[in-house]
Amino acid sequence: MRVEEDFAAVAVSFSAKIAHNIIRYCEHRGIESNELYAILGLPADHLDREDIRIEGSTMSSLWMRAIELSGDHAIGLHMVSSHSAPALRTTSLIMQSSSTVRSALEKGVEYSALIANAMEMSLGEYRGSLYVEFTPREEWLREPAPVVSDCLATTYASMLVTMRQITGGPIVPSLLWFAESRPAHVHELYQVFACRMQFDRPANRMGFPASIGNSTVATSDGNLLSVLQRYADDLAASFEQPQTIAARVRELVLREMSPVPPTIDAVAAIMELSPRSLQRRLKAEGAPAFSHIVDEVRRSLCGRYVEDSDLTVDELAYLTGYADTASFIRAHKRWYGTTPRQAPMRNPG
Repeated sequence: MRVEEDFAAVAVSFSAKIAHNIIRYCEHRGIESNELYAILGLPADHLDREDIRIEGSTMSSLWMRAIELSGDHAIGLHMVSSHSAPALRTTSLIMQSSSTVRSALEKGVEYSALIANAMEMSLGEYRGSLYVEFTPREEWLREPAPVVSDCLATTYASMLVTMRQITGGPIVPSLLWFAESRPAHVHELYQVFACRMQFDRPANRMGFPASIGNSTVATSDGNLLSVLQRYADDLAASFEQPQTIAARVRELVLREMSPVPPTIDAVAAIMELSPRSLQRRLKAEGAPAFSHIVDEVRRSLCGRYVEDSDLTVDELAYLTGYADTASFIRAHKRWYGTTPRQAPMRNPG
């Protein structure tokens, strides 16, 4: 299965781990993160996972707000170059387990969409350089220019980090092209990449000496590679399954919690349906009614908040969207058979 080709047919999305890395980096810099979590509409423990995707427009909003709050126009670039971003797990591990540098780059291209599918990638050679070309998708190019630019620089920096891991040395690019014009902060790019860069080129390309293509990857592990590829293929396949109406409604209810849950009118409008049509489609699917889905989301959030914190009952009521504590206590008793004070609650899973 060609993962990047399968992903090209679906909307732009990012691994939740990208959002996790950006928020954690902001927190390390002393930036209040509540607003960033609010943009996503997801609790923190949903983010450090590869099986959750963030829509391109939502990721763009998060990225742009992180730039504004930090005053850092290259926040993603600095996040990666400062080693503050944890590795993006599967794709990076697949590359590190490959037999040769060329094979690692091929695998990186094939499984890049597990990280994000905002750019299509291809491998080629040009004047002694083995390069990866990055072509932003049209819908991603419609997002704010600072985000699109920093996303590319972040991708380049991540690729450089991985290349240094698989070659075991301080390798620098032999080719670095940007389709965009020379930015005002070009000196910061030089600090990270330490090589000659060219702007206003016909494509975005990062390349390394073609002579290293047949070099053996020090961490090569064929058995681990097979396991990782099976996992990656299964993960990609799970993203491609047609999403049920109920799953989409749950996703939107969770995303739009502010913390009061959205109304059926609001969710139906996002889905470009009438409230009545949405209810009919849920019923035809054999799914719970909208009000029950909202209740399920509140219960799940309640369990996660209690698992991860020492919030008071009043705070739990607020975060799960209840107007008053008494209503929350009644809901808690219906969910778990106890009031919040009577027994510790654990994540319901």
